Amino acid sequence: MIFIWGKKYVYRQLGYVADLCQLCRTSTVWRVRRVGLARHVYYLPFGQGEFVENDRVCEKCNSVVVTELTKYAALAPKRATVSELQRQTYPDLAQIAAQYRAVQETAREAPDKLSQEQRQELLYAPFIMLSPKVEQHFSGLKLDATVVISLAAVIGLGALVIPRFTALGAAQSQRALMMYLGAATLFMFWQLMTVGKRYMRNQIVPQLVQALAPLRPSVGEVRVILSTLRKRDYKLGQKLTPEALLAALKNPKKKSP
Repeated sequence: MIFIWGKKYVYRQLGYVADLCQLCRTSTVWRVRRVGLARHVYYLPFGQGEFVENDRVCEKCNSVVVTELTKYAALAPKRATVSELQRQTYPDLAQIAAQYRAVQETAREAPDKLSQEQRQELLYAPFIMLSPKVEQHFSGLKLDATVVISLAAVIGLGALVIPRFTALGAAQSQRALMMYLGAATLFMFWQLMTVGKRYMRNQIVPQLVQALAPLRPSVGEVRVILSTLRKRDYKLGQKLTPEALLAALKNPKKKSP
């Protein structure tokens, strides 16, 4: 019998706030959570665990950001509109959002007028915000719809062709069966190995393109950002190539290769 135990992260919802999302580029509703590290047996945690940090999750794009609760006037117990939550939780948000919109307008209309500090902050923000999502995805084996469909196709095709192998001679039947199983195994292995690439292409790159397109980042800037992320062991920097992101930025309506 295998005894499974250890520690796992546990999340407890604390309330709701309004805040800026630099991926959505607007004020949005956020869920605020307490993050704890608790012991578990067979993945059933004991209590809330030792406090690790507080974070917030954007209700619009599911970005996760570590946050300090002291920045908010209060936490709302129930979900509400952005304007209602702004009054309850973050009265200064209107002024901050106005300043942010002004910077965004400059980035869209005259990016050369941004200060170097402003430009760097805008360029790095979407990468930092998406990193927790990427880290979580690559923390274990993940299956996507393509893998499930491929497995169903392999099983379905096998159900059709394998019985026909019996019409062959014993040696030929065995050889045909081994060839089919070998091809099916290689095909499924390839599908599993490309899950991460599909995830980056379909889930992460479009969000980066949406946030970065107004800034029109140069090839050098993209390479430096991803290199910096790799040096800091961010999986986003390891799993995303500059070529894939630059191709998507060049043709935002077309999926990157």
